[in-house]
Amino acid sequence: MEAQRVAPGARDKGGQLRHEVHRLGKLPLDQMLIETDSPYLTPVPFRGKRNAPFHVKLVAEKIGQIKGLEPEAIGKATTSNACRLFGIPLPDGEAKA
Repeated sequence: MEAQRVAPGARDKGGQLRHEVHRLGKLPLDQMLIETDSPYLTPVPFRGKRNAPFHVKLVAEKIGQIKGLEPEAIGKATTSNACRLFGIPLPDGEAKA
């Protein structure tokens, strides 16, 4: 399967959400990873400031809004996906999403 990049908080110069955001609702959660594009493309409400990995929570929240899921479900699923992709054991007590 070909990798797809979707930026759920990305806006064009006019402030409108990019068309690619609409594809996000159709992407299967079991094939999704999330990241922050650190140090660029800082999520709203921190736009214009330096990005940091801990902003990934905001990305999970936006994906949850778009997909109608709780951010915790997005985090659990994408953590499981990353562990599976990179061959990392799931943290103790974590069940597969």
